[in-house]
Formats: sequence, C-alpha cells, structure tokens
Amino acid sequence: MLPDRDRELTFAPCRACHVWVPGPAWRCPECGAARLEALPAAVADWSSVITDQDWLTIDDEALLKPLFAHFRRQAYDRGLGPIVADRAFFRQTGRVPDRRWYLGSTFGDRPTAADQRAYQTYLLAAAHRAAKPLTWAIEQFQQEFGPHCPWPKPP
Repeated sequence: MLPDRDRELTFAPCRACHVWVPGPAWRCPECGAARLEALPAAVADWSSVITDQDWLTIDDEALLKPLFAHFRRQAYDRGLGPIVADRAFFRQTGRVPDRRWYLGSTFGDRPTAADQRAYQTYLLAAAHRAAKPLTWAIEQFQQEFGPHCPWPKPP
C-alpha cells in the first residue's frame, strides 16, 4: 500500500509536449511549459510558486502575458505611468514585452467609453510628469485600445 502522500499525487498531461506531469508542478519538467492550473488564480500570488530566478528563464506566453497585464493594471491603479509597468516587467523577466500584449492589458477585452476617458486622463498626467508629447499619450492609448480606436474628445 502506498503512503497517503503518494496516493494523493495526481498527474496531468502537459499541454505542449503531453508528458505526464505531477499535479502540483507549475512547469513541465520535460519542455518547461507552464501549467496555469497549478498556479494560484491571482497573478499577484504567483511569486509564492515562481521564484525571481525562474522568471528569468520563462519563455512561455501563457505566463508572461498575464504578468505583463498585471504590471500594467497595477501601474494604472497606482497612478504611475505605463513606462513604470514596462520597466517592472523587464526587471522581473529580463525581456521586453511583446507588442501584441499591450492590447487590452489594462482593461481587458471589453473596455467601456468611461474606461477610455479615464485612461486618457491617466496618460495625459503621465505624459506631463515624464515630459512626453501628446503623440506619446495617443500611441499608448492606441496600444491599449487598438490602432483604430479614436482618442476621446474632451467632455
């Protein structure tokens, strides 16, 4: 008979290479793919499982994109400029975010007009603090909402 700890150990196939991985492992030991189901639900809690050294070796978009979005939302919520989020992501992972990850990174897939106006106000304040031109703020806005989303007119 197996000890209790061995009896409770489950395995699941890796989504990338299909090797059977122990249930609590957050990364496939064969190919290194992330197992999101083994991570805490909140990205902010991932540091309880993934070490700073691990982040420097991760090349999996399934982990990197939500981490980037977490940094962008955190910078927005704290009134810090989006540049702060980009730098924090680079410090954590040693890499520059993929350009595709900006779209919806702060407000998700269904931003409202109120979200767009709030982000405009945020970007104008960030541009002023960083001595950036209006074109920079518009570019940041379009990264978040898409290149065809118009810059809101002042109310």
